[in-house]
Amino acid sequence: MIKSVNNFIDFLQKLLSNENYINFISIIVVATTTYFVTKYNASKPNRIRVKQLQLENVYLPLHRLFLDIPSKTTAENALLYSKKIDDILNQHYVLVFPQLHKLNSSLSNELRANKNYNEILHIMKHQVDTDYELLKKVLGYPSENLYSIFIRMTFKQKAEYLVSCADLILIFGPIFLGPGIMISINPSWALLVSIVFSCLGIHIAFKLSDWVNNLKN
Repeated sequence: MIKSVNNFIDFLQKLLSNENYINFISIIVVATTTYFVTKYNASKPNRIRVKQLQLENVYLPLHRLFLDIPSKTTAENALLYSKKIDDILNQHYVLVFPQLHKLNSSLSNELRANKNYNEILHIMKHQVDTDYELLKKVLGYPSENLYSIFIRMTFKQKAEYLVSCADLILIFGPIFLGPGIMISINPSWALLVSIVFSCLGIHIAFKLSDWVNNLKN
């Protein structure tokens, strides 16, 4: 067993000492990194445009609507608010964050059952206010500071924000930091370790995203 492991290590060291192999893998790493960076930069103008549309057509109107909603309202008034919310969400369906569609569906169910519609309205108001402030922050409008917005977020919103930051570190961190660290320790292993940790980072990033998606609002 030990002999097999040593043979495998010897094979890897010979492979990693091959200049052509190193150059080939380096090209792949650089190309992959360039692809993701270019894709992000190319999509950034469209992302900004979408966020502007979200703010103007969905979250600003809803923010104004929720300003008038009392902490407790009658079923009749709640139904009127629900119809106004439905009109905004259905008219701009693709611009709405998925969790708000889910909350709106829950509101309709609670109104039909005449149960916890006030609680759902309160949750929706909190969700809309937070997303409204985040959109203003991203677009450069006057808004609350990021710390205040973060404190007001629900647990799922906080998790989504933190995981999005962690994803960048997990995916790109090993690519840029791994070689530099390993070269100072053992240059022949630098590239392999960087690739292994990049794959591990991507795997963890996907797992974290799945975990966040399964959280309740």
